[in-house]
Amino acid sequence: MDASFLDLLMAQQEEVTEAEGGGGIWVVADVVNGNIAPVTLEAIGAARNLAGALGAYVYAVLLGDGVSDLAATLYQAGADGVRVADHPALASFAVEPYLEVLVNLFQAEGPEVILFGATRQGQELAPRVAQRLGGGLIEHVTAMTLDEATRTVQAAVPIYGGEYFEIIACPQARPQVLTVEPGAFPAPFMDPYRKGEPKVMEVAPVEPRVRVLGPAEGFTPPEVPLAQAPVIVAAGRQAGDFGLVERLAAALGGRVAGDRGARDAGWIGPE
Repeated sequence: MDASFLDLLMAQQEEVTEAEGGGGIWVVADVVNGNIAPVTLEAIGAARNLAGALGAYVYAVLLGDGVSDLAATLYQAGADGVRVADHPALASFAVEPYLEVLVNLFQAEGPEVILFGATRQGQELAPRVAQRLGGGLIEHVTAMTLDEATRTVQAAVPIYGGEYFEIIACPQARPQVLTVEPGAFPAPFMDPYRKGEPKVMEVAPVEPRVRVLGPAEGFTPPEVPLAQAPVIVAAGRQAGDFGLVERLAAALGGRVAGDRGARDAGWIGPE
């Protein structure tokens, strides 16, 4: 019997039933180019590890316009429940509308832990959410463990350019709000048979203080950070024609990197 056919026969669809009562671990999703950002899936994987020790459920929050179908990806990654705020007012990220939705939700649910990606969106929202809820904030987390006796997350944060790590915890403040570094945690197993029914939230539009009018004339957007680049084309001094390396990286939609020799030759910057 063909193995793929056997898998099909044995596969069982898991329908996730959301628990009532609030609490739990919440992950705020990032949407990039119409897809769930990898850092969000990594955060859900990290949340599942914490949830096992806490005896808690993992929830995800999805904000945007026309994003409801992406909830399936969050369930497949391991979310036990998904809240969706789908509204034209959330089409482009702005602090005030997103913050209002999240604060209203978290005040009603009383989460123990809230995870954001350490992205532009996450770094804008996490401190404000922590302040509004009276919680504690730990940013740029690369590893985390749990003190089960106190239900406190102990997070590792790189300092001195990653040469050392500092262990930080919020023993008293709740909720514990953390931003996780992209690529720091492994991506979870995506279970295609894991499904659930997301809950749609009502959105009361809030006027943002800053509006996105469009790209400025002559403006060149900053490059994607090397750690987040989908493709890295690296070469050394022996490459000779570094222009070829740059053209290849541009064609692949990636970033250029090199060794010390390439930096000494002035082909790449010190970063």
